[in-house]
This record gives sequence, C-alpha cells and structure tokens, in this order.
Amino acid sequence: IALSAFPQDYMADIVPAFETFAQDVANVLPFNASVGLGWSTAHVGQFPHFGVGVTVGATTIPFASVQTVLDAFAITLPSEFSYVEKYGFPVPAYTVDARIGGFGIPFDIGLKVGYASPELMAKIGLPLSLDYLLAGGDFRFALVQDKGFAPAVSVGVGYSYMKGNLAVPGLIAGTTIDLQV
Repeated sequence: IALSAFPQDYMADIVPAFETFAQDVANVLPFNASVGLGWSTAHVGQFPHFGVGVTVGATTIPFASVQTVLDAFAITLPSEFSYVEKYGFPVPAYTVDARIGGFGIPFDIGLKVGYASPELMAKIGLPLSLDYLLAGGDFRFALVQDKGFAPAVSVGVGYSYMKGNLAVPGLIAGTTIDLQV
C-alpha cells in the first residue's frame, strides 16, 4: 500500500496556479488551431490552379499564469529565457497547407496538417515536452471573381482539429488537451 500526503499549504498554492494556467491555455489554443489556410486569395481559380504553403507562428500564454505555476513549485526561470517575462510563454504552431481549384464551378478546397514532436521544446532549450497534431480543411465558393478593380469575394466553411500534450518531465505527468474548433 502506498500513500501520498501533501501539506494543505502546498496544495493551496498548486490548485489555483493550475486553474489560472489552464484558463490561459484554453484562451490561447483556439488561435493555434486556426493557423493555416490563410495564405491564398479568396479563390485560387479553376482546376488546374493549386497552391502549397507553410504557415509558421506562435501564440503566447501570459507570463503571469506561467509564473504562478513556477512559484507553486519553487522553480526559477533560467536567465536565458527572460524574454518569456516580456512576451509570454510561446506555444509554437505550424502547418503545411494545400489548396486546389474546383472543377467546372468556382470553388476550391484546402487541407492543412501540422505536427510537433515531444522533443521540439527541448530542441529550443525549454525543459518541457509539447506535442500536438493539427489537421483541418475548408471549402470556399467564389461569389465574385477578381477582375480589374473588383476584389475576389468568397464564402466558405472549414473545420480544424487540434490535439496536444504538454508536460514538464520529472515534475508533473502530461495532460492531454483535445480541442476541436
């Protein structure tokens, strides 16, 4: 039989710290899930028009919520990561996108996929494990095609799926976050 016991004061610091952190992560993840498929015009044209692109970016978790977690575990941020205090904790996002024009009628279809391996954060020097899978697609129908001074206008619908895991090795077990946007 194994028992664990934490002093009440210790848990009193950890629970609110993670509640704040979790709320800020929940506010940031929809922006990461929406990365991709935004590089083309309103309508790429009829087949055989197509395009391939890469979208790279990051959203940031406010440092105040990261600091509460660090303080709860008495962890000091290394000086080489002092930029996190100013800009927030970066959550990278990237996708490879492809879009192809429709056949016969003015529409196009786009697909995106992004994957980050658990070793990504370690490669940039952060003692974390972060991995995610981002996939999605959209369908756009051209209402007005780009001619002269008239801009292209389209209407569309899309779906993005993001699943990820963030862990601090040796400190806490990873928590899987499923997000569908």
